[in-house]
Amino acid sequence: MKKSNLTLIFITILLFILVVISILIFNDLGQKSKTTGSLETSAHDEISESSENDSSNANTDKPGSDTSTDTDSEQDVILPDISLSVQTFEKSFTTKEGTVGYNITVDKPSVVYAGNTAVQDTINSQLTTAFDKITSDALTFAEFEMQSWNDTMQPTQFTIVCTMELSAEIVTIKATDLSNGTVTGYHFRLSDGSSVTLNDITADMSGLKAAAVVFASDMKDTLEGSYSTYITSNLCDDWYISKRNLVLLYQPGKIAPATMGVIEIEIPSSSLSGILNINFG
Repeated sequence: MKKSNLTLIFITILLFILVVISILIFNDLGQKSKTTGSLETSAHDEISESSENDSSNANTDKPGSDTSTDTDSEQDVILPDISLSVQTFEKSFTTKEGTVGYNITVDKPSVVYAGNTAVQDTINSQLTTAFDKITSDALTFAEFEMQSWNDTMQPTQFTIVCTMELSAEIVTIKATDLSNGTVTGYHFRLSDGSSVTLNDITADMSGLKAAAVVFASDMKDTLEGSYSTYITSNLCDDWYISKRNLVLLYQPGKIAPATMGVIEIEIPSSSLSGILNINFG
């Protein structure tokens, strides 16, 4: 074989070896680059996670930050197992033309006191007497109105709606007259079913009036200027106790414009220490 051919073969083999070596070196550099990139990414993630944890810890330790779950500082009042039942009485009076001239709708309430039928019966006996009279008076008035009915008169709707307010010691049945917005409360002790007044449970009437004026002042923008005089003289028109609050009621027009309806002023039990002699629960 000629010398020139051997030289050519040698050069070709050498070039092939160089190409293979170059490929191997290039692949090795690529793997190292990928490994380095992966390590950098992992390190970056660790740093980010560490920063987030530090930030979270910083917020937790920040003065004034509240990490605790809100809880009710005052336990709910445990109320007796008593409920309100209502039977509705309804009667309409028609004119000679056959139209309704007067309609009466009265909620006649009773209570269901689980496990204490004696108190239940005592309360219901008093409620029956009171609401039978309301119904009887409404019927008498309606009959009188219909006797003098003429074309200039407008149909009249007389409606009494009852709701219940309950505390640990007292239950109140509130009767609302929808024709004029007035509210009448019927209050009973849960110990024996006897009727109870606000005077009965008040140890310091002067203190109660003073507290009423203070809490009424929170509503002074909506009350008439003489509200404090009325409260000092009369205290309230009616009342009820709802859980831990004494609520004083004022009929429409008494301490505020009649268009505002019944005004309620709430006094919390925390402001009634030594003033009322009942247990709020």
